[in-house]
Amino acid sequence: MKGGDDPVRFLAYFIAALQTLQANLPSLPWVSSVSAQANNGRTTWQIGVTGEAAAESQLLPLLVCDERINVIEFGRKKHDLEEVFLNIVEGSKHVHA
Repeated sequence: MKGGDDPVRFLAYFIAALQTLQANLPSLPWVSSVSAQANNGRTTWQIGVTGEAAAESQLLPLLVCDERINVIEFGRKKHDLEEVFLNIVEGSKHVHA
């Protein structure tokens, strides 16, 4: 992982997700990025945050406040070994460049 400059990331999995909510999330001061990926009727949002405490207390209630959204899973993004390895390799390329 890069030396601590990466934002904390939360993952939210939906059966249905609203594009308007996705578009409005980056306007929150503690949200740094939102990306979405759809797969087999399930949408995954990866939400980068700079305000970890605010995200922990406000993000899930914000996502479930609309009855049209069915959140089926929510939590912090966990890094797998492949992702960690790729970040290390990419970081070493920048050091040697």
